Amino acid sequence: MTKIDQHGRRGGRENPHKLVVRLPPGVERLGVMSGPRAKRVTDLYLHENALVFCQRAMEELRKLGTFESITAEAMIYGIVARYFSCFGKNNASAPLKPEKIFRGVESGLEGFQYWKALRDKAIIHNESQNTALFACVILSKNDSVQGTYMLETSGIFHDKPHLQLLHELIEHTLKYVRDRAAEAKETLKAEATAMSADDRRKLPNPVFKAPETADMFSPRAA
Repeated sequence: MTKIDQHGRRGGRENPHKLVVRLPPGVERLGVMSGPRAKRVTDLYLHENALVFCQRAMEELRKLGTFESITAEAMIYGIVARYFSCFGKNNASAPLKPEKIFRGVESGLEGFQYWKALRDKAIIHNESQNTALFACVILSKNDSVQGTYMLETSGIFHDKPHLQLLHELIEHTLKYVRDRAAEAKETLKAEATAMSADDRRKLPNPVFKAPETADMFSPRAA
């Protein structure tokens, strides 16, 4: 098995990475904004990025032509995990609020909670009767033990109605995030416009740093 240490070396050799940033035509430089408005924009962008992944993955899933294969099941698990990551607490971005997103949408919040229960209890953790294991022994007619047998039950949530609901959740959430992101970008632009030219000149350039080992491999807070 290939061993990769915490410094990104593989097989004792360095893995160099080169980052190249190309600015659009006519752009002289970028100035990094800070503060709550800038944080709002970055939070929404992170969510949009995750939701676009889900949207594209759903399109690829439909191209498979079947939802019964292990490939399809793995894709569904990945889509569900990525979608609900937008609603969980983390240190990178403020979580989305389903109560706001699905306000006024008939059965919207109910559908969200339904899929979240599947995610929590059946997909990420096996904590429900939807998926269960029974450790059995094989008995003969006179009840002598002939062996052991594992019996597994698993609910079906990758049929068309379930996936249609998941698709609708993703599409509605993505539209909500894009609308809020457009508003947030305009607010940030207005803030920058209100600054003096001298203050805008002092805005720092983007600086990209490789993640530190302690940051990448320290345990995540529960």
